[in-house]
Amino acid sequence: MSRVQDLSVVSGQEVEFQCRVSGRPAPKVEWSRDGEVLSKDGDPHVEFHEQGQVMKVKAVRLRDQGLYQCLASNSAGTQMRQFRLTVQGTVPSLMFPSQ
Repeated sequence: MSRVQDLSVVSGQEVEFQCRVSGRPAPKVEWSRDGEVLSKDGDPHVEFHEQGQVMKVKAVRLRDQGLYQCLASNSAGTQMRQFRLTVQGTVPSLMFPSQ
């Protein structure tokens, strides 16, 4: 489970990361971005679902770009999955006054 998956989204879109795990005892799932652990009580535009196996980033910003890692661990061992997120900017739009 260690291959890096590349994801690319346009700024403002939502992105979903999936890290499906199973094991006995049930694994604990932890997410990080560029080595910093992401907490459930941290950034309000990051949500965790399904016991942490799914992470959604709403309204992606350029600063959300980076290497995300899912770490699943229990007493039997640890598995890791990585995602590289690239965020593309949007083309500026011009506003014209109504005549």
